[in-house]
Amino acid sequence: MTITLAVALLLPLATAGAAETLAGGEPVSLAAAIVKVAVSLAVVIALLVAVVALLRKSGVGQGVVKAGRLINVLETRMIAPKKYVAVVEIGGETLALGITDQQITRLAALPAVERSVPVSSERQSPFAAVLRRAADGIAPERKGEGSA
Repeated sequence: MTITLAVALLLPLATAGAAETLAGGEPVSLAAAIVKVAVSLAVVIALLVAVVALLRKSGVGQGVVKAGRLINVLETRMIAPKKYVAVVEIGGETLALGITDQQITRLAALPAVERSVPVSSERQSPFAAVLRRAADGIAPERKGEGSA
């Protein structure tokens, strides 16, 4: 590992005198090319981190509630920047909670709601809903094609 690191650090210094030329005719050293690649990689990694942070903040991918869990977040709505109202089910009790950066406050205990749909399929992501509607729209057309 240290040999590879030493070679990676010393290689630009050893080849700094041997300059190559690009199609435009300007000389480019190996050190400059490595710096350019490193900066490009850093930009790509920074963009990935930013996208992941935005996705986590927006809650994408957290809409599926799994059955058998003790705590289920039934719904969350933003009412102001960094202020939310959440309806959660904890151990069979349904609560309305006010959530801010500093605290979580119990607003009310809600009556239990009888569910006719299993918890795991109750909430869908917007993409899943669109996909289901598209699949339902295609299925009748295919049935009609098969009978012709």
